[in-house]
Amino acid sequence: MLLEIIDFINKGGLISWILIAAYIFIMSISLERLIFFVKTKVNFYQINTSLQKLINDTNISLLKTDKNFLKYKNSQCVKLINYYMENKHLNKEQFNEALDREAFSEISQMEKGVWILSQIGHIAPLLGLLGTVIGLIESFQIMAALGAEADVASFASGIWVAMITTAIGLTVAIPSFFIFRIFEQVIEKRSKQITNIISILNQNYCSECFNDSDYIKKHSSFIKEDSEDIHESF
Repeated sequence: MLLEIIDFINKGGLISWILIAAYIFIMSISLERLIFFVKTKVNFYQINTSLQKLINDTNISLLKTDKNFLKYKNSQCVKLINYYMENKHLNKEQFNEALDREAFSEISQMEKGVWILSQIGHIAPLLGLLGTVIGLIESFQIMAALGAEADVASFASGIWVAMITTAIGLTVAIPSFFIFRIFEQVIEKRSKQITNIISILNQNYCSECFNDSDYIKKHSSFIKEDSEDIHESF
């Protein structure tokens, strides 16, 4: 079975092997991102409940002992809460800049490598089409060389071999786009959670910032725009 698959790919030539390498690459990226998102998963309801408890008790030590904060310590939301509480003593300008950097860092970590899936999804069908065109050119050259001896069977044989790269290109592109869209939705959802967390913290711990509508607007739009960068570039 394996030999048959290898033989099938060989018929498509070098471009087929390039597409197979791209397929292995996107599967590797997808697996790495899947592990990352699983490790940083969060139940937003539970975190919000613990956050309200922290706010009501005004006890920052709960960050170190609360079971939900400990359970989801690797999540973006918990990291933002910890960072917020540790730096809320800074003056307004310093605090704004620090929070911007941390939020940007967390979103960048989520987006890491995901754009490659979209790029390969765009390029793979074009490579497949290129391989098909090259195969058709070779088939027509053979037909021209055979002249009157050429028949439909020999031409059809060349056509199906030429179409191999297109099939492989689509096989690479379809899962690339599918996985990219799933990760995109995860990133968008978590970015909204970060926005909500910052809004809740500002309301309860930073009255000056909370009353400043420009501050809230700035942070909300910052996270929203950054989460959209992943698809606006394509």
